[in-house]
Amino acid sequence: AMLRATLVQCDLFYPSVDEIEALTGLAAADDIVRWSLDQGARAVALKLGAKGSPVSSGSGVEDVLPHRAQPVDATGAGDCYAGTMLARLAVGAALAQAARAANIAAALSTQGHGAVRRCRAGRTYAHACGSAPARRMAIQCAFSRFTLRP
Repeated sequence: AMLRATLVQCDLFYPSVDEIEALTGLAAADDIVRWSLDQGARAVALKLGAKGSPVSSGSGVEDVLPHRAQPVDATGAGDCYAGTMLARLAVGAALAQAARAANIAAALSTQGHGAVRRCRAGRTYAHACGSAPARRMAIQCAFSRFTLRP
């Protein structure tokens, strides 16, 4: 009951598959996304680590591909995912586009030890984002502060 009361207040719910499996027993990504929406979340981005990130805002599920990396330490990867997701949404990216950028940033954040030192990989992140406009936006997201106004 408490989880449902929380999810109806949630604009974006981005749990990991492990968290939801522990809470609900659900393990299949599509089932977890549907359950989250049924509980009242307005949008869902499910973190599957190296398997990507299915997203939905109620009209079907879009599978967002992972970014290939050679992980060393996953400490802070979920926080990196969340921060990148919110930064991209704040500048107008669609949910799937924001999830793709978040997958890239989280994957790159696993390629060294510790959570803080790896956050300085802006150029690598920008290169992984593809086109020149995407790279410029990636650098802005990685190094700028955003002021959200109502």
